[in-house]
Amino acid sequence: MLARRIADRFLEGPPKSVPNTLDDAWDVTVVDGLRGPVRIASSRPDGAMLSTMVVVHGWTSGVVRSANRVRHLTERGMLVHLMEVRGHGDSPSEGPWTAGAVVDDLVAVLKHVERHGPCVLYGHSLGGFVALRMFHESNAHHTVNALVLESPMTMYAPVFDEGWSTLGVLGHIPGLKKAVLRSLIARWQNEHPGSGITSLVDVGVPAWGMPTCPTLVLQAEPDRRLGPAHLTALLDAWPEHVPLKVVRDSTLRHSGTSSHPARDQVLDAWLEEQGLILPR
Repeated sequence: MLARRIADRFLEGPPKSVPNTLDDAWDVTVVDGLRGPVRIASSRPDGAMLSTMVVVHGWTSGVVRSANRVRHLTERGMLVHLMEVRGHGDSPSEGPWTAGAVVDDLVAVLKHVERHGPCVLYGHSLGGFVALRMFHESNAHHTVNALVLESPMTMYAPVFDEGWSTLGVLGHIPGLKKAVLRSLIARWQNEHPGSGITSLVDVGVPAWGMPTCPTLVLQAEPDRRLGPAHLTALLDAWPEHVPLKVVRDSTLRHSGTSSHPARDQVLDAWLEEQGLILPR
């Protein structure tokens, strides 16, 4: 069936990713997840550990990009874990590739990794979308004390529309788009029973998950990969009682600036303000 074949295309893993080229500062371990092994790279402070950070990278990116963003934090007393997203680097991906499967991997990481002090979750792009799901009621028992989102994806609908636009003449067949969406939703429900996903509304904020802890958003301005809609949707749905800081930076790009001193200064100042890293 055509709709099923096209839906399968939307469930394929990344066509490429950044090679895993971490240096000796990172220790790689593997934990057992619901859907197979999950690779984690960890770096520990030489002295006292004040807090813990778990970082989730974006689509076609890799842990080396995560390392560029946060490696300096170990000097400030933070224990850092980088989760390698399935289908990237050295991590295989079996079966349909869904953000929900990456969420299951993150649940395993939060359950098994070493922790000291409060837990900070840092998600870039797709990693931000995965991180947001940790605030859905189904994951409420996993404690996250602070959240950092960098140019986050916050809903699936525009990503689906972007993929649909690549189908050419097929995309103009009457009724096909709705049929593909029905097939996708059925596959999501099969892969993630009990997730409550019945429409595209359920795979976007606020239904997907909304933070309940202090949050920093570091936003590429403009975001030439995802555009402004994802941040707009997040801000429109933001709970008034949850502390939020949004920093838009015209020198920050969605991709290609994993090393960015100005972003590091903002990140460090916010983490210090939250009492999560040692002061200078």
